[in-house]
Amino acid sequence: LPEKLNQYHLSMNAITAAVKSADFSYPVGSTQVGKQELSVSAGVDYSTMESLKKIPITVGGSNIIYLEDVANIYNAKEAASSIGRYNGRDTISVAIKKQQSSSDVEASKAVRKVVDRLMANDENLEIVVVDDNSDMIKSSLSSVMQTMVMAVAVSMIIIWLFFGDLKASLIVGTSIPISILAALVAMSAAGFSLNVITLSSLVLGVGMMVDNSTVVLESCFRATTDTGFREFSKAALNGTGVVYQSVIGSTLTTCVVFLPLAMLGGMTGMMFRPLGFTIVFCMTASLISAITVVPLCYMIYKPVEKKTAPLSRPVEKMQEAYRGIMTKLLNKRGLVMLASVALLLFSFFIAKFLRVEMMAEDDQGQISITAEVKPGMTIDKVDNIMKQIEDIISQQGDVESYITLAGSSGLSMSSDPNITVYLKKDRKRETDEVVRLWKQQLGGISDTNITVEAYSQVSAMMGSDDEYSVDLQSTNYDDLKAVSDQLAENLSKRPELTKVHSDLENAASVVKVTVNPIKARAAGLTPAQIGGTLNNMLSGTTPTSLNIDGNDIDVKVEYPKERYKTLDQIETITLQTPKGSSVALTD
Repeated sequence: LPEKLNQYHLSMNAITAAVKSADFSYPVGSTQVGKQELSVSAGVDYSTMESLKKIPITVGGSNIIYLEDVANIYNAKEAASSIGRYNGRDTISVAIKKQQSSSDVEASKAVRKVVDRLMANDENLEIVVVDDNSDMIKSSLSSVMQTMVMAVAVSMIIIWLFFGDLKASLIVGTSIPISILAALVAMSAAGFSLNVITLSSLVLGVGMMVDNSTVVLESCFRATTDTGFREFSKAALNGTGVVYQSVIGSTLTTCVVFLPLAMLGGMTGMMFRPLGFTIVFCMTASLISAITVVPLCYMIYKPVEKKTAPLSRPVEKMQEAYRGIMTKLLNKRGLVMLASVALLLFSFFIAKFLRVEMMAEDDQGQISITAEVKPGMTIDKVDNIMKQIEDIISQQGDVESYITLAGSSGLSMSSDPNITVYLKKDRKRETDEVVRLWKQQLGGISDTNITVEAYSQVSAMMGSDDEYSVDLQSTNYDDLKAVSDQLAENLSKRPELTKVHSDLENAASVVKVTVNPIKARAAGLTPAQIGGTLNNMLSGTTPTSLNIDGNDIDVKVEYPKERYKTLDQIETITLQTPKGSSVALTD
């Protein structure tokens, strides 16, 4: 209470020192009790709020008053400094990040076990997992695995359509899993993990694995003259011997094409190095399988190429048409070369119209809304802005859930207030359509600059491709601001640019107290003492804490919130000098 402090000639520092020194425990030595030597400590324990009221304070040299005579002592909650809401309901937001040595899937399983246990122990506790990176990872891996299984099945079906014998399809189908297993062993030895890139490489490698096995199988068919075991064994050896050099050369050519991907550096190398090596492993495994497993299976299964295969007749017609076309083209070599060069030049021409980007973004149904506010804006004003945004997005039928974060939160990657919106999987509108709609609807909210953009893992890792920033550096603030304002003004006139602004536009205003060291020393004070006193008066201080029911509760000494809320009130502050007199801050 400022009036009481002035009445007893006390300062905030005196109250803080009294509270801090009242609750203490100090070891003073030891004593012998019977056969035991016990330690002795001296101290006073204030463990309740009522006991704090009776802390003695010496005034006027010998007079004693109590803390309750100069201060109001009561329980209070910490003032809110952040906002956390889920679907409009106040929540406690917790961000959990994995260690470098663990995977997202392992961390997710461990966290979900803890969440289930906590909810089972407390029926009133509701924990909602808003975003889990492992869901996207498992979904992507599952999709690639399904694609791989389908690729193997489709490959076997196509081989059956051409050869007409199910055993021929089984021979190739047997070589594919063996090649994949060998590639996985090589990946493990190289230190690669199963991820979207490596699994996609395996899917791509499945089609290439079939090539070698099909060529060897076709050669074995051509070398077969009879149906006996000896004939099939001889055909397997002769057929493989005829084409093994061609198969090796073809495989090495493919590996040479993909090896440069494994040698790339930077972020591109991090992404495509596993792809290049995985395809090389797949091709090497398929080569070994084609010249070993396929001949062995051919000798054991004894397949027969049927002339009545479903695609045998269409293939014969294609061969006849091809022979007829080639007979005519071979006599017009100049025209063929000219057409080839023309097609090459035309491909270069149309390539100029292709969009160039690091990676294509996909529609993940997630939207990030950032409200850029002026630094220093009160949390109540920020909360009002965020509620206006929530009212608009909650009216969209495609919204499944949304989480609002502002202030000091570990969940938000931005220092500005942010709302992350999750759309329904069966939404009627595309994410980009919703983004365009909200940009129009949210543009009318005042005191903030709102940015709405579709979120994806690619944009999160590599940044947005539609933003451009210019960094200006100077040792003179006025020159820097002038150039910054001029640059922003000129760029704003360009029709292809939107939301052009400078960071200096939102620079927070600061009230600075400059201490005159000569006048301060004349009053018996130092600049550091004045700064510390102002900090205690404006921000309060925590001299001690109470342990109540096993919980540490801070004891905070501060002036009433309305006491020094404005600049005019700060200018009325008086400081206590070591001699007990008072001096105005403005002096």
